[in-house]
Amino acid sequence: MKTEAIVANTPRAVIQTLRGQPASDGAGVKLTRVIGQPRLPDLDPFLLLDEFGTDKAEDYIAGFPEHPHRGFETVTYMLDGRMRHKDNHGHEGVLEPGAVQWMTAGRGIVHSEMPEQREGRMRGFQLWMNLPARDKMTAPNYQEFGGDKLPVVERPGVNVKVIAGTLDGMTGPVKQPATEPIYMDIRLDAGVDFVLPVPAGHSAFVYVYEGALSAGVSREAATINAQELAVLGDGTEVRLSGRAPRTRAILVAGRPLREPVARYGPFVMNTREELHQAFAVYQAGKLLRSTPLRRRFPMLGRSPREVTAQSNAPSFFCPQSAGGGAARFAASSRSFCRARSCGANFINRSRCSRPGALARLFTPKSVSRLVRWSCLPNPKYEA
Repeated sequence: MKTEAIVANTPRAVIQTLRGQPASDGAGVKLTRVIGQPRLPDLDPFLLLDEFGTDKAEDYIAGFPEHPHRGFETVTYMLDGRMRHKDNHGHEGVLEPGAVQWMTAGRGIVHSEMPEQREGRMRGFQLWMNLPARDKMTAPNYQEFGGDKLPVVERPGVNVKVIAGTLDGMTGPVKQPATEPIYMDIRLDAGVDFVLPVPAGHSAFVYVYEGALSAGVSREAATINAQELAVLGDGTEVRLSGRAPRTRAILVAGRPLREPVARYGPFVMNTREELHQAFAVYQAGKLLRSTPLRRRFPMLGRSPREVTAQSNAPSFFCPQSAGGGAARFAASSRSFCRARSCGANFINRSRCSRPGALARLFTPKSVSRLVRWSCLPNPKYEA
């Protein structure tokens, strides 16, 4: 009993701080990758955290065209702007400012996330959370709530929007028994303290997106500035204090799964065999209700040599090129279009309207010819 009493009052200390790295995803959306970068590849059960925020339409207008997911959950929290979501199961809607969408991909979903605006500010977060092995093949599911459906806790100098978890008797609408998540958007005034109970054993982090705050107690407290993430050690409460006139941060926690992780691009499984199977299912078009992927994109899975051998065939079209036009590209070149929904079109780099970021189509040793969705240089096949 005495040990439990000590643990019950243990504040969490900051064990690591880091800044995000500039990244590009989708059809060229500029964002900041905080979790999922070399300094913090993951934080079980969290696989990725992206912050997107810009007033420049060219940084987000191309959006995230049709792409697959399997084996985990995506959590999109909109601060500003409007984003339309649509999937191959008939679900469609628009995320407004303040809304959250908690999507369980389960056994597989193909969806798109496209801006519902052509100008103005777009800002928010996307978090990826792993699923336990027993739930990876569950049916896809959504928990989607507008900002007016999220409870708000107000104290002097403190405003907390509760997305998941409980504070002062107010419980967020999102539920996930596997990881028992906590997700809160916190606003703190300067000099104001805030304490949040967090179950012992949960992984936890706080990310400051405006202002600055300190986390921890007395001399051990660490200052976290805007666009910095702090990984918190174990304990049963998080203590924060505002260090700027108006600080905003998200505090996220979840029970770790402690299971093997095999991940590549849009699929997260437990073994390489399951990962290969996920790609095979997608490449066969079995995640789609429409025409199988091989028929939609005849070059899918072909090597550059095979594509070159068919160079006398008609040119292929890249429907998701910059500007949204159907640009025509030669089929004999050795690069893969960054636009995910093109599926398998090899394009001529010199004619590509976005030559600066190419995506790899093949892994080393052609292991199942898996697709790497991140926009990275591809020296092996780059012309």
